[in-house]
Amino acid sequence: MESPRSPRAHDLELNKTGYMYKKGGKLTSKWQRRWFELNAAMGTLEYYEKQGDKNKKGELVLNHSVLEDVEKESYQAFKIKGNLRTDKPKTEYLIGCETEEDKDSWMQALHAVHKMHTKH
Repeated sequence: MESPRSPRAHDLELNKTGYMYKKGGKLTSKWQRRWFELNAAMGTLEYYEKQGDKNKKGELVLNHSVLEDVEKESYQAFKIKGNLRTDKPKTEYLIGCETEEDKDSWMQALHAVHKMHTKH
């Protein structure tokens, strides 16, 4: 039985877009504002320098990723660890949202898309 706090996948907006902050790659990296697009059909989270850009900066394949909540950051943050479609086989990013509500919304959608694309 599902709890009232865990919405079903069809109740969520799974093709989300919006600005979040990204910190990753190097230990000394700074927060960078990026435009993110969650593609439920492809099971990917893509990011761009700004909205409307055609050249994506990176893409996370969610069925090969782990999503974790993070505390003690300057933004409402979560961590994505996994494989990117880049020359780096594995990496981890911190993703920050302006509000806790935004973070919760993104995390729910990411978990739902991950579940859709993960073989059991």
